[in-house]
Amino acid sequence: MNKAHRTVWSEATGNWVAAPETTKGKTRRSQKAISAAVSSLAMALGGGSLPAEATVGAAGIEICENGTDTGINSGVCAIPSSGGVQNGWGLFTNNGAGFTTSEPAFITGVMQGYVTMYGQNGVYSWSDLYMNGANNVLGGTGTAHKIKGLAAGDVTTSSQDAVNGSQLFATNQSINNLKSAGTTYFHANSTGADSVASGSDAIAIGQAATASSSNGIAMGNGAVAGGSSGWGNIAIGGGAQAQTASNGGNNNGTGRSTAIGYQANATGSSSWGNNTAIGATATAGGFNSTAVGVEALTSANDGVAVGSWTTASGANGTALGFGANARNANDVALGANSSTAAVVNSTGATIGGKAYTFAGSNAGSTVSVGSVGGERTVTNVAAGQLSSTSTDAVNGSQVFATDQAVNQNTTDIANAFTAINNVKSTGTMYFHANSTGADSTAAGANAIAIGQAATAGYAGDIAIGLNATTSGAYGYPAMAIGRNAQATAMGTMALGVNALANVNAAIVLGYDSTSSADNALALGANTLSSATAASSVGGRSTASASSATAVGYGAKASETNSVALGANSTTAAVVNTTGATIGGKAYTFAGSNAGSTVSVGSAGGERTVTNVAAGQLSATSTDAVNGSQIFATDQAVNQNTTDIANAFTAINNVKSTGSMYFHANSTGADSVASGSNAIAVGQGASSDAKDAIAMGNGASAGGASGPSNIAIGAGAQALTATSAGDFQTGRSIAIGMSANANSAAYGNNTVIGAVATASGMNGVAIGVDSRVSADNGGVAIGEHANSSGSFSEALGYGATASTNNSVALGSFSTTGAVTNTTGATIGGKAYTFAGSNAGSTVSVGSAGSERTVTNVAAGRVSSNSTDAVNGSQLYAADQAIDQNTADISNAVNSINTIVATGTKYFHANSTGADSTASGFEAIAIGSSATALGGNNVAIGYQATTSVNGDLAIGGMAQATGSGGDGATAVGVNASANGSFSSALGNHSRSGNIGDTAVGGYASATGGGTTGQFAVAMGYGALATSGATALGGNSNAAGAKSVALGSAAKASNANDIALGANSTTANVVNTAGATLGGKDYVFAGSNAGSTLSVGSSGAERTVTNVAAGRLSASSTDAVNGSQLFAADQAINQNAADINNAVNSINTIVATGTKYFHANSTGADSSAMGQDSVAIGQGAVATNANDIALGSNSITADVVNTAGATIGGKDYTFAGSDAQSTLSVGSLGAERTITNVAAGRLSASSTDAVNGSQLFAT
Repeated sequence: MNKAHRTVWSEATGNWVAAPETTKGKTRRSQKAISAAVSSLAMALGGGSLPAEATVGAAGIEICENGTDTGINSGVCAIPSSGGVQNGWGLFTNNGAGFTTSEPAFITGVMQGYVTMYGQNGVYSWSDLYMNGANNVLGGTGTAHKIKGLAAGDVTTSSQDAVNGSQLFATNQSINNLKSAGTTYFHANSTGADSVASGSDAIAIGQAATASSSNGIAMGNGAVAGGSSGWGNIAIGGGAQAQTASNGGNNNGTGRSTAIGYQANATGSSSWGNNTAIGATATAGGFNSTAVGVEALTSANDGVAVGSWTTASGANGTALGFGANARNANDVALGANSSTAAVVNSTGATIGGKAYTFAGSNAGSTVSVGSVGGERTVTNVAAGQLSSTSTDAVNGSQVFATDQAVNQNTTDIANAFTAINNVKSTGTMYFHANSTGADSTAAGANAIAIGQAATAGYAGDIAIGLNATTSGAYGYPAMAIGRNAQATAMGTMALGVNALANVNAAIVLGYDSTSSADNALALGANTLSSATAASSVGGRSTASASSATAVGYGAKASETNSVALGANSTTAAVVNTTGATIGGKAYTFAGSNAGSTVSVGSAGGERTVTNVAAGQLSATSTDAVNGSQIFATDQAVNQNTTDIANAFTAINNVKSTGSMYFHANSTGADSVASGSNAIAVGQGASSDAKDAIAMGNGASAGGASGPSNIAIGAGAQALTATSAGDFQTGRSIAIGMSANANSAAYGNNTVIGAVATASGMNGVAIGVDSRVSADNGGVAIGEHANSSGSFSEALGYGATASTNNSVALGSFSTTGAVTNTTGATIGGKAYTFAGSNAGSTVSVGSAGSERTVTNVAAGRVSSNSTDAVNGSQLYAADQAIDQNTADISNAVNSINTIVATGTKYFHANSTGADSTASGFEAIAIGSSATALGGNNVAIGYQATTSVNGDLAIGGMAQATGSGGDGATAVGVNASANGSFSSALGNHSRSGNIGDTAVGGYASATGGGTTGQFAVAMGYGALATSGATALGGNSNAAGAKSVALGSAAKASNANDIALGANSTTANVVNTAGATLGGKDYVFAGSNAGSTLSVGSSGAERTVTNVAAGRLSASSTDAVNGSQLFAADQAINQNAADINNAVNSINTIVATGTKYFHANSTGADSSAMGQDSVAIGQGAVATNANDIALGSNSITADVVNTAGATIGGKDYTFAGSDAQSTLSVGSLGAERTITNVAAGRLSASSTDAVNGSQLFAT
């Protein structure tokens, strides 16, 4: 048995281990007295009773010096010798047995430095054994010593045996094996405090990281995911904290807070938690709050702050954009540096003397898109609702319409006053009614009836004139103007004496004219339109067939769809001409199935048609042709006649002179056809090979070895170079000006197009300046197309096929050297591809101008297939991959379940390079993961961190803050390259100080020193220079701009694009406007940026807008109810104007009852404030003066305070007059007659008449 009661220290393992009875330990020789040795022996034996199994005999102590027995017993010293020297001491239990194994138990010590302990049933210690010593003192702290010869101890849950080196070696091997097979790629380089995961199912990674909440995750130096009442809190990043405050004994708190980034803090102020803080030093306080961006802060419940340095300090507040600040509860601050202030409610306003109440006047919060001095325009706002209860924002066009209405009202008011002045000065000029007959009747709402017995029978009808009558229908009012005019159906109009429009939508204008069918039109005296949609224009014109048109005096259109154009023109039945035979050849005409006719005259009264544009000339053209076109045809016919005559002359010449085949009549150099059976046509044309043809000025077809070459066109060349051999093919063709089909001996080139060239053999060049320079078989089709590789094809404008056998398909497509792909390694397995020895390539575009290839049939899918596959096939493969991914995920879950009893919650399956954690307190997990800086965490394949406090999680994620600390990258290929920057999402990018990118392919990468603190959230989102982009493919391109919504784009600095697909444009400041002839200056007219809630053609309404302040300095948005109130006031003004006009009309109609002025002289003039001047030439000079009568003039008031009568002074009442009334002028005074007797008293200011003065 291997038993021991106490443990001993092992210098080999550095641990306390159990020790059996065979344990040997070195110790320094004691130089103390024998009593010390004895006491030590007693201590070694425990100083108490022996175990029950020990045999007790006659014990003794023996001390030997140089072989002499000096102990208690006499005889030879029995202590074992060492090197023949007996010098030491011994303690034994049975006298006479000596120090042998027959002795039940003994212990000896010799001069050579050995101590021997023996017990037949084991050696026991009831206190600790020390295996080191200093200064030969037992229990000292000097050099450690080994325990050798230790038997393998039992390894069980209850074993107290010491284990030996071989057992510990086996354990180390097992650990190493576990490392290589199970816990690969996880390293931490730190000597600091260990992480603590005290919450159930919690995870803590990093120096001093603490996860004390249930299901919590703390990752990073000092990260804390805790809170006694929370669960599921996540803290990732150096110093990050996601905690839930205690709720005073209630342990039902939700927790679920998340803090990602250096010193990010999502610590809730109550037990509910649910906070999210993303970005270096971002803080989300309260509960249910979100802070994203460097230094982003929410300090109250349900707040949202997105963007670096943003603040939402009120409950439910929202701040979006760099430095935005939502100060109060429910406030919204949109855009960089926008800030909110306390809400100011506008309950209403007084407009035009009438009080209006505004909707939305009890706003609890405010939305700000800028700040004082940094206002923004709000663009792409859809037209809001206009009603007394509307809280929609209104756009500029609506306010412009209001301004237009104000301007129109101003104009109308001015016109009304002009009319009033005209009435006043001329005595109701130009409008009178002199009748004693029956009154007019306007029976319908808003109907107008003017004239004796005129009747407007339906809503909106207008009847003006003696017995004029209308009878429209709801929504289709009628109009009749003129004596006995009648408009008696829906939407009809009859203007003129006896005019009649008695069928729906008929219109009549003219004396005694009639429209008697639907939609008919009759214009002119005695006109008649008697069929549906017929039109007659001109006196006595008639349109009597459906859709017929008669224009001109007496014109008659009597056939369906016919047109009679001109005085007395008439139409007849259409006669179709299907074709004609010309020169013995039958021709078919287009337009031979005419349904109607146009007449510009009549039989015997025909007209020419002039100024006709040249019509199209084609087999299908139905355009009219003009004289110049027929003249050109005549010229061509004449030329043909001449040419035919010349041809016959030439034929006769040929016959008489024997010139073979053909010549042209020219004064230039003659053509030369020197080849056998060759043809040459054109000045200087040459065909010198057998069967060659050259046509055109300077055309050349031939070459010593080029039979059958053809060159057609000025300067065209089809030549074949001389080559040794018995046979050359030639057969090149060049068609087009300067076309060139020069070829090698075998020829066979074909060239069509000006300046086109084929210089090898078997080439085809079609198109202007197309070129084939390949040795053999090139094809270039299209203008400027170029085939320079043998057997290559270039098809399309500017296409270039430069390598052998290549194909360039499409305009500007280019080919390059073929690149063979022999195979690929997928999932660690090598695959070989068919078609990997391609000799050429096909290109459908060029670098930067690629094309999709559509309508591709599904290709064969097999190991040897070289067919193209289409998108549906790849989609099917993707679906299969997705299923595989799901299956793999399920398999991994199964594996994790299987290995749950091994390295619980952590596994890695890879044969790649190991991870490296070389930074202080760094952690690296994953193949080739690298954590170089202090307190760094790198998790995932090739994840990399390089500066202090960085965190990278995900395959190839990089947190490499350039010269800074605290970068966070989470996601495959995520990259955070700036100090305190954060990139969360696959392929996300944050490229400068404080940038934050959240979402797949999100990018916050402002360049230069200004591109800092950007925030991009959403797939493909882009943000730069302190900007904020939220939403898939959103783009905040302007510095400190905000783009919120899918594909939203804020293009300029400080702009805000709000909503999916919203875009901003350059700010357009509106400094003011002129309303009613008066200039107004607008506040906020120096905006530096704009806010857009839509885009051109896709505007949005902005609803629930509180009533904005209305003042000269207000920059608040106004809602629909405010504009509605303004519109109501405008409508009231319009009604007042209309009433004024009606009053004027009433005055005009009744002859200005009780007021007349008969004068053509100069107008009166009221020069003083509130003065009145009535009469020709009257002048009221001073304030409140009255000048009454023609040429009356007022002068300065002269007060008379009193008088002395009969020697007595009298004081007069009314002696402080402020103005005067004049009824004449100096030298042209007037009497005032019929003056009633005034009151006579000391205080009376009445005028007195002559009788009163006579009595006096």
